[in-house]
Amino acid sequence: MRFLLLILGVCVVGFGCSDPAPQLDGSTVADSRSLDASAALDQPTADAAAADFQGADQSADQSADLGPPDAYSPPTLGKLTLHINLGDSIAAGYGVQESFADLLVKNNDSAYPAFIKKDLNTLFPGIKSYDAAYQGASSGEMKWQVQNAPTNLTGNTLVTFSVGGNDLLNNYEALLDPQKVKAQALSTINNIKGLMQHFADPKSYPNKTFFVMLNVYDPTDNMGSVPPGTSSLVINECQVILAFLPLAGAMVVQHLGIFNQELQSFAFATPGVNLADIHLRFLGHGYNFNNAACPSHNPGDPTLWFSDDCIHPNQRGQHEIRAAVWEQLFGP
Repeated sequence: MRFLLLILGVCVVGFGCSDPAPQLDGSTVADSRSLDASAALDQPTADAAAADFQGADQSADQSADLGPPDAYSPPTLGKLTLHINLGDSIAAGYGVQESFADLLVKNNDSAYPAFIKKDLNTLFPGIKSYDAAYQGASSGEMKWQVQNAPTNLTGNTLVTFSVGGNDLLNNYEALLDPQKVKAQALSTINNIKGLMQHFADPKSYPNKTFFVMLNVYDPTDNMGSVPPGTSSLVINECQVILAFLPLAGAMVVQHLGIFNQELQSFAFATPGVNLADIHLRFLGHGYNFNNAACPSHNPGDPTLWFSDDCIHPNQRGQHEIRAAVWEQLFGP
């Protein structure tokens, strides 16, 4: 039964894979944003965080789309001189030629003409880049990913990161319990706060640091199921996973909404942190992309943004993540 629940959790949530992490590959990066740093926090486990949870409101529709705050305005980035990319296989661009971070730094003009001159290299000439994201990373591992990150004494810093999927994969039973999934979200948030402390050191980062975080998307488009014929789009291992969706798919979708709601609340309440809502953006482009009965079906663009493994975005998906991050930084 544990194996059954494990593969179910892997399917419904957009996890990065949990293969052993490769050695960090540091290159040059670019960008930044302001942080009102608080005191360093210990990193509690999900069980410890549960002690602070007073009970989930199960009457609410936790799977509802997460909308942006009212009157959102992009941050004033100033002089960006460093961009750092962290997190899991989604941030690392697993399975594609160009990750969202690659495109954010330098657009592929032939593939995405709408983004010509919309990249960090154009707006901030000379910006440096550092990418430490790797497959399988959890939120707690970001503190190791930044160990060799360059300091930035000359300007502001931008940090982009994708975490959360592997936190749930490592505690997949939380997806079946609203209290446990909220506790796991609080644990993930505490790890993010610990990461932010790294950039609060005035000796290494005396200027502003900006953060753009991704939430966790849903390959089933909030349906908790997939239509017949989907098996032709995915690899054999993914076909097995999809076969078990009827057992608990609706429940997992609802609890994923709780997890994402906590990430959203944290981002909206924390100066210097923006949330790129890829959960909302990807709806209608999971494995129900060609299902007219899906509430998020997009007849004007019925395209699949996931690869054939039920987990990772394809190249179109990485482009769309880049677009979501760009909108948080510079507006639509």
